[in-house]
Amino acid sequence: MDRRIPENYDPVAAAARLNASLAKDLSKIKRNLLLATIALFTTGIAVFFNRYTIFFAPPLLLGAFLPLMLYLVVRMQLREVLSRRDASPTPRISNLGKGRRPLQADAPAAVPRA
Repeated sequence: MDRRIPENYDPVAAAARLNASLAKDLSKIKRNLLLATIALFTTGIAVFFNRYTIFFAPPLLLGAFLPLMLYLVVRMQLREVLSRRDASPTPRISNLGKGRRPLQADAPAAVPRA
């Protein structure tokens, strides 16, 4: 195994990029789940007041509950990712240093391996 890490590779910067990418993906998922919840809930309410389709209202309203719960889980995960102060891979590693390191969100990218 002859894989060498470049000298200018910064693991904190790599973790910052991964955290930013994860936060971006989680925010997209969060937005889509919220839209699905709103769409199912409003459709369920609209169907509830139509006498011919009232039979479909309970499944739609219960169906809105699942994306709502998933939305709350994704929101919690997004908050956890955004709260990583040192942009380290895990919160435990960020607490190992004596002093606080500066935020590494704008650190240069790692050199890709050839």
